[in-house]
Amino acid sequence: MKKPIFIYFLIVTLDSISFGLIAPIVAPLLTQAHIFFSTFSSQFFSYLFYGLLLSSFHLSFMMGAPLFGILSDHFGRKKILLTCLYLTLIAFSFYIVAFIQNSIFFLVIARVLSGLSAGSQSVAQAAIVKHSKQYNKPTVISFIAVGMTMGLVVGPLLSSLWSVSMLWLPFVIVLLLTTLNIFMLTIFLNEEKISRKEDIAESNYKNILKNNEVRRLLVIFFFFELGWSLFYQALPLWINLQWHIKNPKLGLVQSYVGIILVMSLCFAAKIALKFISPNRLIATGFIVGVIALISLYFQTEFSVFLLTVLPIVLTVAFVYPRLVSSLSDISSDKQQGLIMGMTNALLALSFSITGLFSSILTFFNISLPFIVAAIFWITANIIYIKSYRKLRLCNSVLT
Repeated sequence: MKKPIFIYFLIVTLDSISFGLIAPIVAPLLTQAHIFFSTFSSQFFSYLFYGLLLSSFHLSFMMGAPLFGILSDHFGRKKILLTCLYLTLIAFSFYIVAFIQNSIFFLVIARVLSGLSAGSQSVAQAAIVKHSKQYNKPTVISFIAVGMTMGLVVGPLLSSLWSVSMLWLPFVIVLLLTTLNIFMLTIFLNEEKISRKEDIAESNYKNILKNNEVRRLLVIFFFFELGWSLFYQALPLWINLQWHIKNPKLGLVQSYVGIILVMSLCFAAKIALKFISPNRLIATGFIVGVIALISLYFQTEFSVFLLTVLPIVLTVAFVYPRLVSSLSDISSDKQQGLIMGMTNALLALSFSITGLFSSILTFFNISLPFIVAAIFWITANIIYIKSYRKLRLCNSVLT
């Protein structure tokens, strides 16, 4: 039981490494006369290309998640996960070629392929939930979120190894990790039997989308992810412009954010639940996070920024597992894969949108993305509080 979960956990982590590795490398290059950006006639188009580069990963991820999810229903999880890992090998080979040859074309292709292969996350996450029925859902989802966050720790750490003299080093390490994952998946994981009786009927898709509570939670989740993704993707460029920090220190700063998030998911959220109800925890977390985001607009001290990250990250640790577990509770067992796919699709869509607009907003004002992120979280909190009040009113009438 534990062995499959560990292998799936590694797959989720590896997919998020693909995302966390690139931004700390490319962000400093945006302010330098580098071949990737010097080909553009204006600074605005350089920023626009940087945003497109970030969003391309998530656009392809948004397409890959449902595609590989459907394929895994027909051909088995193991075969599809192996296919995704082979795509990861190809993608990071293109990364190596892109930086050695200074090729925009290979860089974009690598980004798209790595995003497409990250579609395996939905398959792995659904498998983790299935193999972990003995645990409660928020704990399982927190475990998945830790895997996703570990990639945001390891990715920036690997990016700190990047230098002009060793362009290939971070990408070769990922290639080795992918090869190890392929070996473990091939040797230690048996293919699950596919029962056509367990196929999700079309009516299940329609019924779940007709549920008002599901739709409301999905809207809240989308605005929540818009705020988090805008903050996270604007961070490397903001740090570089604000304090002129480059690699390897920039990669270490982003790893710091990831480490704090892992610790918050593992410990802080569970401790907080002993003193406050889940619903109040989400509402309070949003308020604290909004205040912290707005305060970044006025900050000039690096040490103060490191402290301000804490409440923002805590908000993510409090909100993400509770929203996803609430969606999971509403859905039937045969709809769990669908729910995971929908949340991953919304996550990918939000990151693709903010990947583009984070750089454009930064072009006009380097701290503007954080104000917009705060607006997204305010919107999510307003919808959540109204929904919570309606649910509490209904419960009081029923009792």
